[in-house]
Amino acid sequence: METVDDDSYSLSDLISEIRSMKQEISDLKSRVTLLEEDLNSARKRLRKSNLDDPIEDAPTGIKNKSNSRKYKDICDFCHPLRCQTCEKRVSMIPSVISLLVESDFIGVKELGMLSCTSKLFHKFICSDSDDDIWFYLLQRNWPSTMIIPQEIRRGLPNRLWLHRMITSKCPTTVCGNEEDSHPYMQVLTQTLQECRQKIRRTLYTLEGNNGRFPPLPDPTLRANDLLVLMDMHNHDGKVIACAAVHDVEGISKFLKTSSLSFSKVIASPVEMKVGNFAHFFWPRAHLVTGKIHLVRLTDYNIICLHRIKKPTFDDAYCDDSFHEFDLEANEISLNAALLLNDSIVGNIPTAITSRIGNDSDVFQGICLRTGAIQISLPRSPYHFGYEHTVSRYMEYLNSDEDQGSKLDYDEFRCRLWDVDESNPELSVYHQQAKEIESINGKYFGTIEKQSEYVVNVAINFSDGTTSKDIDLCGGTEETSGVTFLHVLDELFWINSKQNLMGREAEVR
Repeated sequence: METVDDDSYSLSDLISEIRSMKQEISDLKSRVTLLEEDLNSARKRLRKSNLDDPIEDAPTGIKNKSNSRKYKDICDFCHPLRCQTCEKRVSMIPSVISLLVESDFIGVKELGMLSCTSKLFHKFICSDSDDDIWFYLLQRNWPSTMIIPQEIRRGLPNRLWLHRMITSKCPTTVCGNEEDSHPYMQVLTQTLQECRQKIRRTLYTLEGNNGRFPPLPDPTLRANDLLVLMDMHNHDGKVIACAAVHDVEGISKFLKTSSLSFSKVIASPVEMKVGNFAHFFWPRAHLVTGKIHLVRLTDYNIICLHRIKKPTFDDAYCDDSFHEFDLEANEISLNAALLLNDSIVGNIPTAITSRIGNDSDVFQGICLRTGAIQISLPRSPYHFGYEHTVSRYMEYLNSDEDQGSKLDYDEFRCRLWDVDESNPELSVYHQQAKEIESINGKYFGTIEKQSEYVVNVAINFSDGTTSKDIDLCGGTEETSGVTFLHVLDELFWINSKQNLMGREAEVR
């Protein structure tokens, strides 16, 4: 996936892409026509061959007309040698499948079904097309894998990369769809707490019931064994941002501070809409999804550390500076913030996480808190008409209108701009924004390549009505010697065992 800047995507590029797509469609239609002609020719030859051969009489006593004739075991079509028509047809299979995939006509599911139809398709799809079809699908769906060093990505075939990224999950995680007050969630919480207490009692017993846990071995995981990938998708499945952290310095900071910063975010433009009050918003922002993956490079074991989603149905609007009327036009904010969700993973107690906290603490899981996604916006119609709006507001304050209950600036602005854009008083500003800021009548915002998209990790507990976080890197007594590396090491170990059990079940 390539970085798309505001000025790099022109009308001529779009026209060129459309022409290229039309040419590909025309070539595909020509190939289909050729196949149909070959098929009709083959049918004529087969029909003529059947007419020339004598038909044996049906055995006596059989009245079913469908069994009144016998068929030859082998026809003359492509026997004993393959004809040129079939040779041409077979040679077209790779290009046709690749074209269908690249045009998004078929996807992973259809490829899987197609590979089961014949040995030829199975060999081509599962073995011969790794650098073609599967590379395209991996790049399209998980572009973060394209910005890591080639020697790392080549450690796993593209098809397996795609499979492990799609099917990744965080082990030791169980969630309910109900609220915390729902009886199901209350029973689940109580069951998990009893499990944690049982593990702690067992650990105490191993150390002689002296109130201490057995010593922990050093984790086998190292900073140079880890890779962090992030991919975000819009409501239509298109990737809007991706990032990767693979340098030892960045990973070491993550392990020491439990805070991960994505310093290089590759982003695509996001279409924005003009709202009722002539400022921009991001429609369907609540449908933004994504994943943050952790990859153990020693065996390319992949776990999903965080599922990204927008927590509410609110759209992303620009910030509150447009509510003020004592600014210069160039001081109006051109930024929006999309707040993403926090998440809890790994909430099933294990031998490692059960050591953390006190006996009475109710373990909630590993909590991940994310920062906001910052979006740079184009100038809106309100931006162009800001000075006019302020002037009208000052006239309103000095007038006799609404005496005793004057509107504040924000209320007046909403009343002024909450009209159709064909309003002669404001249409000039709508036209200015469309001519200067739009591309073919559409407005686009850009996710900033900021250095501070941060994910913070902590162990979360609750005590009835209150909750607390324990920092794994704080060195407190409550951690009982458990480090962030210990937790990740155990998650990868459990995930590898679960994957092994899944493969054995598939074999059986």
